[in-house]
Amino acid sequence: MSSVSKMTAEERQALVGKLAACIEKNGLEDKLAVKTSRETVCALAAPTVDDKFTIAVEKDFAPD
Repeated sequence: MSSVSKMTAEERQALVGKLAACIEKNGLEDKLAVKTSRETVCALAAPTVDDKFTIAVEKDFAPD
């Protein structure tokens, strides 16, 4: 599997859909936080556009 930042929009959407289905299947909707972030950078002199997309799944566990 390639880096999320290098995926096409369709591949990212499919991945997020699979992640959502897995979370729902296991009843973790209220226990996890899923955060997505997208940053597009285009320097004026650069020949390309940098598009960075990240997904983070967060969960705090009890100390025991």
